Amino acid sequence: MVTELKTAANENDEISNVVASTVTTGQICGNVTDSTGTALENIRMIVRDFGNWVTRAKAKTDANGDYCINVPIAGDADLNIPGSTLSGDYILGALNFTGTSMAASQWWTSTSTTIDGSGGANNQFVAGKISVPDTTTVTRNMVLDANGARIQGTVTGSDNTPLEGMKVLVRNYDTFKPLSGARVKADGSYRINVKAGDYMFNFRNKTRHPFASEVYRIENNVDTGGVNDRNMASRETLVAGMTYTYDAVLESGVVISGQLTDDLDTAISGQRVLINNSTGGRIAALRTNKQGKFRIWVKPILDVNVDVPYSIVTRGQILAADTNGVDNLTATKFSLKLGSGLLFNNPVATITGTLLGTDGSTPVSEAIVFIKEVTTDVGGAIISTGVSYNSVSDSEGNFTLNTDALGKYIVYTRMDSDINFGSGVYDGTAISAIPQIDANIIEITDLATPIALSNIMVPTLGSGNGVGYVVGTTETGSTGVNFRIGGNGVLNALTGSKSRGDGSFKVTLPAATYTRFRSNSVNCDGVVVGAGATVTITYNNGICTVSNP
Repeated sequence: MVTELKTAANENDEISNVVASTVTTGQICGNVTDSTGTALENIRMIVRDFGNWVTRAKAKTDANGDYCINVPIAGDADLNIPGSTLSGDYILGALNFTGTSMAASQWWTSTSTTIDGSGGANNQFVAGKISVPDTTTVTRNMVLDANGARIQGTVTGSDNTPLEGMKVLVRNYDTFKPLSGARVKADGSYRINVKAGDYMFNFRNKTRHPFASEVYRIENNVDTGGVNDRNMASRETLVAGMTYTYDAVLESGVVISGQLTDDLDTAISGQRVLINNSTGGRIAALRTNKQGKFRIWVKPILDVNVDVPYSIVTRGQILAADTNGVDNLTATKFSLKLGSGLLFNNPVATITGTLLGTDGSTPVSEAIVFIKEVTTDVGGAIISTGVSYNSVSDSEGNFTLNTDALGKYIVYTRMDSDINFGSGVYDGTAISAIPQIDANIIEITDLATPIALSNIMVPTLGSGNGVGYVVGTTETGSTGVNFRIGGNGVLNALTGSKSRGDGSFKVTLPAATYTRFRSNSVNCDGVVVGAGATVTITYNNGICTVSNP
């Protein structure tokens, strides 16, 4: 067991990074209090790479709320990727797992010392960049909202085994953006303090416990036993100052595991791997370890005639789980070993860009950015129904997209929230309220040459091409909602979203008249979205109702 633990620790990039950071020469120090001025002890301080969110170092605050964390400086070697160096750019989280304070977990921004604790970010995608270029100590203080909400509970297997080492992930309900995650302790318990708001919970199992990961869902006040699609999660509204208990009993699961390599059979470490269900619903987003390996326990495939196998997406490539040779898919262990020809070893093209507001300087963070392939553009672009790959813009508006195929592509964005920037299609200089048929075509002729789109202007609240908000409900959760402009055909698509588990959806769009909103074959035509206004659309019993402000 000791030998196995040493091997596992060596292969785990997070553990390796945390250990290695103890002798690095950069340093981030500071003090953490709540908004009443009380020093906060035992707050977990986490440093992650800016932009790709790999954990580099951890520490805890002392009795005075003080902390210091050693981190690599710009130019230090990346121990996980041979030949690569680190930028020295980081984000900083102050995560409260204690039972002594209700202070909310938050991420550092330039306004994190706001006295009421409101300045900190509520998810890591909008955390501010902290640069550590040399050995000079960087000081970052934080004031956390004192009146947070507490989430606690236990996670056990169906045999009553406490599932130590599992992770309870807390995400914003409307956008899925992650706030934090709490590790399950040896007795099966967990606890985390967050800001008041609407959240969803994911119980994720990457351990060796043979129990399935699940998304928490309550229907008619009854625990459903969890689902394997985060679109179907329950909306859990947390009120400041209150404590909430969420227990999970996980069913026996099957394990999907594999290794990513390049065409030289070199392991690809630190790579984002997405596990989706048969309808494209996200189950988990993982990172490969130092050996390029990943593992996740999922719910078993109960009926091969109904349940399409899970799929894996990474680096712009997709792989459907191969079930050949597996006789019993309900077995407690089903290991998908990605064999010869299935190693995601194709070279990939990279598309990068920066999203800015129409003032040309305000970064647009939290945007979901997609690419889709164009199968032909003779007489008008026809968008393929193949897999689209997506990225999330960071707090400086930067995004990176990948694909493994030569061809022609379009870029578009989606904002699943009532924020100040709108969704749309890339027209060559900006994100616009244009149909896909008028999109700027990006042609990839060489996978080895990166494509930089530079600065892209995004529709902005209060500007000449302002944005409005559309909220509504569909008849069931995880239902697609599509928005078209300039016509009713497929080529007139602007963007799309999915409703959440309670049937609700929310999207920010450029101010315009939309020729069609479509959900589950039910159409709403001529929907006017005004700048700064909110339009409510309800789909019920095959009828679409629009309520304009």
